[in-house]
Amino acid sequence: MVCIRMRLSAAGLHFSHTSHSPTSAASAHICCISSHCCISSVLHQLTLLHQLTSAASAHIAASAHIAASAHICCISSHLLHQLTLLHQLTLLHQLTSAASAHICCISSHLLHQLTSAASAHICCISSHCCISSHLLHQLTLLHQLTLLHQLASGTRSKAPVTGVEWDGVLDATHPGMPCAQAALGITTGVEDCLNLYIYTPKLPESGEKKSLPVLVWLHGGSFVVGGAAALDESYLMDRDIVLVIPQYRLGLLGFFATSTGHSSGNMGMMDQVEALHWVQHNIAAFGGNPNEVTLAGDCAGGAAAVYHMMSPLSQGLFHRVLSLSGSPLSPWALNRRNHRLMLILANYLKCPPHDQRLLVQCFQELDQAELLEGAQLIIEGRDPLVGNHRLAPHVQQTEHDTGMPIFLDKHPLEALTNGDFHKVPVLMSVTKDVGSYLVDMMFYDFLLQRLQENPDFLKILLEMLLKECYFPDPSLHKQEFAEFYFPGIMFDDINEILPGLAEMFGDIHYKAGILTTANFLSQHTPTRMLRFEYMGGPKLFSLRYPDLSEAPPMPDAVSHGDEMVFLLPDHNTLTLSTDEQRAISQALLDIVENYAYGRLPQEDWPLFKTESQKTLVLGEDGSFYHERFANPERTQMLYNIHAYHHHDILKKMAQEEEALHDEL
Repeated sequence: MVCIRMRLSAAGLHFSHTSHSPTSAASAHICCISSHCCISSVLHQLTLLHQLTSAASAHIAASAHIAASAHICCISSHLLHQLTLLHQLTLLHQLTSAASAHICCISSHLLHQLTSAASAHICCISSHCCISSHLLHQLTLLHQLTLLHQLASGTRSKAPVTGVEWDGVLDATHPGMPCAQAALGITTGVEDCLNLYIYTPKLPESGEKKSLPVLVWLHGGSFVVGGAAALDESYLMDRDIVLVIPQYRLGLLGFFATSTGHSSGNMGMMDQVEALHWVQHNIAAFGGNPNEVTLAGDCAGGAAAVYHMMSPLSQGLFHRVLSLSGSPLSPWALNRRNHRLMLILANYLKCPPHDQRLLVQCFQELDQAELLEGAQLIIEGRDPLVGNHRLAPHVQQTEHDTGMPIFLDKHPLEALTNGDFHKVPVLMSVTKDVGSYLVDMMFYDFLLQRLQENPDFLKILLEMLLKECYFPDPSLHKQEFAEFYFPGIMFDDINEILPGLAEMFGDIHYKAGILTTANFLSQHTPTRMLRFEYMGGPKLFSLRYPDLSEAPPMPDAVSHGDEMVFLLPDHNTLTLSTDEQRAISQALLDIVENYAYGRLPQEDWPLFKTESQKTLVLGEDGSFYHERFANPERTQMLYNIHAYHHHDILKKMAQEEEALHDEL
């Protein structure tokens, strides 16, 4: 695959330095990559660029003789014809006569389509021609197409700003850093991180009207960790789909909000909006159809995809939604109350807690490492379960006009209840044991530590957990949850309560929100539901605990993220080692591809409705069948969880409806 990077400015991609048409190479034909980079043997000793005159600082050899064994990657056969169409092109690196020369170039059609204003640099990257291991496709990866430019200070808590140009050759042959993050035991990244990773099976040649559906994938990580480069695109690149993975600001830098509006809390969502605008303006040049954009994501990315349905800023930027194990109605997916976190963090970092304007200014001026170190220490200490301390999208107050665009102006439950969202088709999914990872990843160690400090800690555990979910009076619901999730258990043995904890966490933090969201969406737009239960592995649990003797005594489970192993796995992690696993992967890829094309994702897949809850299940043995999302008893418990968690906004909505009725 060819690896290049470009940087956007306010008006899009531009070209600089004028070049003139070649005088004697009009009939040259250069082959594009198939399974290898090659030049046809017919073109032995071909004079590739002859007497190409240049103005300004264009660097091209007057004559370049390329031997038959030279490797030329992704040069369109019409490149030499089309140079006159490029107003200001800088071709970098002299083409010298060497049989082993390696040249990677962006196609002329791409350059021609992206000429939207006056100046940018497109680099021809030497010494790096890469071919996908999937030889059936001409995979082109644009590592780190820099969408936006964010300085390390001054732009924190602000909307994204447009990119800047660069001089010379920008080496984009290696993945860049993720956005700065410090959570869940991870500390990495930089603040100048707002990049797009673009994958296309083949760049369109000049005059070719290639128009593939576009899958914009928002990565997961509870809004506090993650990055685009970690995801392995190879499975999806076996399909005719253009894949775009944007990076967005995370954690404190992406979602810290103040009640005065000095920090809106939705910086990361604004980054995603800007990426969607870029796709609309430019994706055709990569063979993508801007009118066939599926906005997808897993975990936080899945919740974010549904959030964009509610934002006026995202209207018209996508045409269907695919959400894996994510919902705006999940407790961890909405920033509701972070005043105490703000005060604690301010005191730790020696910032003024009494004035939010000065506090935000102090946060902007702190060194990245110092800011994130403090945030990580406090967040991990106060949220040993999900690990994001509700650093997530935030309902902005319209009365605080600070110049930040309003991404979200109402509670997501209000938007869903009133049908106030963009009516596009939705496909949601969840894994069978989605809450299992919450136990084994951090909470089990937390329990062991607390039991050392207080041997009776398990006795108060359940009420503490319900309080953390903002239940109105945890003591009133303690017995209900104990009987449903821990029947006959006395809370005196840590190993005995682990299965119940995993089940309860999955219902509270995922399934209740996903079910309720699907109920509201299905009243206005075509909605489908998938439940992933395949037990044949591979599973992420084995990555967290390669030595099972060190693992918590958990039952075998299909946990959060296990379906991603078959679709868009992390690089260099788990591989599909059996024919059955590969068949499961192909089945899921079929669903994604069909959905992206606007086709029925799978034959006879019924629409989800509140009454029937018809759900497509990928079963333990890999077979597909239909059944309810949950049995009646579980369904009622999920509805109870939803009502308890959202009691305050439900009360507010009821009061507003009553007041409106009185006025009428």
